[in-house]
Amino acid sequence: MAGGDNRAVTLYHRPGLNADGTDDGFMRAHSAKNKDQHKTFLDEFPVGHPDTTEMMDWFLTLPLFLDLGGMRMVHACWDDARMAPIMDRRQDGLLAIDDLQEIALEDGGKAPLTLELHAVKLK
Repeated sequence: MAGGDNRAVTLYHRPGLNADGTDDGFMRAHSAKNKDQHKTFLDEFPVGHPDTTEMMDWFLTLPLFLDLGGMRMVHACWDDARMAPIMDRRQDGLLAIDDLQEIALEDGGKAPLTLELHAVKLK
């Protein structure tokens, strides 16, 4: 199952804009705090390395949730009201690359997909 750590490290390695407003070109700022938070992972998978790209692609194959009829799985908790907008948008439970910039910018935490992901699963 995908969780907050997968999301954070994926954004750290993905080119784009970030909510911190830094101009470093990545969806999660390459600040000292974030570098320290990801140090162990970065030691094994440095930014821009081909193995890192393969790992980031693999992270996107991990579902945010599974609903197997009689059994439901999610990283944190299952709340039907909060799950509904996510399931409407991503029935397969997989984040799409197109979702990442929205999640990175968070719009103050108010972007629809981001708000629900943070509230239910990824934190």
